[in-house]
Amino acid sequence: MTIDLNTGTTVTEDMLAKVRSRIGEEAPLDSTFNTEAQRDNIRHWADGIGDLTPLWNDETYAKNSSHGTLVAPPSFLYSCNQGPIHRGRGSGGFRGFPGLHRFWAREEWEFFRTIQVGDQIKGTTKLADIVEHKSSLGGT
Repeated sequence: MTIDLNTGTTVTEDMLAKVRSRIGEEAPLDSTFNTEAQRDNIRHWADGIGDLTPLWNDETYAKNSSHGTLVAPPSFLYSCNQGPIHRGRGSGGFRGFPGLHRFWAREEWEFFRTIQVGDQIKGTTKLADIVEHKSSLGGT
């Protein structure tokens, strides 16, 4: 059995032009992994990243805080953004170049308030820019 590692794929000018045409495109994130902040998934996320802040998992502490309830760490949104890759493009937005691994070098998040238990999570993704670099993987 032969395994195709996509090692022969290179980025072409046509591929770059197609991707550049999508700069500024904003798309909803659908088929995401977590769609609601719940006590258990907040705790699972915090435990998974090793964050022991009591606001995430101690209901008594959180109730007596300025928030009055459990809140999620800001990074909890990573568990909402992606979703399983088998769900396709909608689960994480822009997928990049066919035949090459999906990657990104930077992202920016803007937070307006804390994520509290019971909050429904919806989001959008936007391709803001493309910065070309030479690469042994894709050529450019």
